[in-house]
Amino acid sequence: MGQFMEWTDDHVQEVSSDMKTLKEENALQATVIKSLSTNLSRIWEEFEETNRQLNSILEEQKTVRRDSRNIQNKQEVLEKEFDHFYEKEEQEDNFFPQTNQGEKSITQ
Repeated sequence: MGQFMEWTDDHVQEVSSDMKTLKEENALQATVIKSLSTNLSRIWEEFEETNRQLNSILEEQKTVRRDSRNIQNKQEVLEKEFDHFYEKEEQEDNFFPQTNQGEKSITQ
């Protein structure tokens, strides 16, 4: 029976030592998990901020494209108006030929 008690005491000490080691490992794991969680939260906040900035840039890009199309459309309208005006001027010049002095002459 003495040998059993000795084995039991050794086993209890071994289990106690294992439990202490497990508690230390658990505490270390909890610290690592807390650190990872903090880092993940920070990374997520940075991601959200970057996403907001990208969305803002995309909205600006849409506005610039829309403004560019509007300018291009206005330019095309002005070019057509200019062409029409220029054609009208040419027709008038052909109808009233220029004299040597640069005046329009009805008789020529």
